Amino acid sequence: MKGLQIFVIQLTILFASFSCQASTIVLKENVEVNGPNIFLGEIACLKGGSYNLYNLCIGKAALPGRVRIIDKNCVKMKLKQIGRSDLVSGAEKVKVTTSYQLLDVEGIIKVVMDYILERLHDSYNSIEIVQPPRPRLLPKGKVEFTVEPLEDIIGYHNVSVIIKIDGKEYGRCEVGIKVKEFKRVVVTNNRLKHHHILTEEDVILEEREITNIDGEPFFKIEEVIGKEVNRPLLKGVVLTSSLISPPPIIEKGDIVRIKSEIGLVSVSTLGKAICSGRMDEKIKVKNLDSKKIIEGMVRDKCTIIVE
Repeated sequence: MKGLQIFVIQLTILFASFSCQASTIVLKENVEVNGPNIFLGEIACLKGGSYNLYNLCIGKAALPGRVRIIDKNCVKMKLKQIGRSDLVSGAEKVKVTTSYQLLDVEGIIKVVMDYILERLHDSYNSIEIVQPPRPRLLPKGKVEFTVEPLEDIIGYHNVSVIIKIDGKEYGRCEVGIKVKEFKRVVVTNNRLKHHHILTEEDVILEEREITNIDGEPFFKIEEVIGKEVNRPLLKGVVLTSSLISPPPIIEKGDIVRIKSEIGLVSVSTLGKAICSGRMDEKIKVKNLDSKKIIEGMVRDKCTIIVE
């Protein structure tokens, strides 16, 4: 029995020795890998006892679509670092190309468009792709796109899109877009002079782009009736808060009451308006008693308050 045990042990040692001697690594000349690392089993045929070396990392792969050359001596050094002395044969240099896929430019644009349209709801707008994403090479894998949220949708934006591959963020790209806003707004129907008081015949409602308009536009005709035009206007101009204002309630030359209030004491005298003035606007008036010109705030159509 003891002799049988000794025989088995010797046989095991013999097979182990044979396996070690028969262990060979044959390097290939050209291979393609997915990256980001290069493994021995990807660049070589493993024979004998070298099968368990398949996942030995030889180094980093090149960028997608690019090439890295692996020297035979590099492989030998990696084996030596882990205490292996396997026979390495085959190509002296291995050309390792990193596989790739093209960035789906149309797919990114669609994701951005869907994001914008979802937030515009039912309003009438125009979306223009000013700068599409630049073409690039990506590693192989399942690609997903996510749009970074925008605070405001209307106007020009560089939309940042997150690129994920197999669930991990790989990088980002930008898409330049311009979203134009259109609304039915109040527009001049005639040429209008400076200081003209608006009537219903002077304005109409029209569909216009208001994306970069100066001032707040008006959406109802009744909001502008009775307002004064601040400067001459052509026909077809979109009326905004910067172009019209309430008419003066005090005209130049009007006789007004100049009032001064100090605590509970109120003093008043008559004056003459040097210029026209709107509610809460400061204007100059002439004190008819002292003949002095002073400045005061328009309180109503016949009262000026001075400090």
